Amino acid sequence: MQNNPDFFYEEGMKYWLGRGVDIDAVAAHKWFNLAVRFGDSKAMELRQNLLNEMSPEQVRMAQQQAREWLASCPAMPA
Repeated sequence: MQNNPDFFYEEGMKYWLGRGVDIDAVAAHKWFNLAVRFGDSKAMELRQNLLNEMSPEQVRMAQQQAREWLASCPAMPA
């Protein structure tokens, strides 16, 4: 899972489309952020689409959650 962009992309899709979870733009953006961070170009467009639907506060929350997730994984590069 660590630094696997496909995993992060799929997590983003899960929250964007509500696959087994409630639709959650903040969570979707967080996972798409991580996918992009690790090289998934298709997540970049989806993340941009989400930006058009989110408030600045939601974007801030998603970015913070992505940073916290990275910080919680000691094997992940900063």
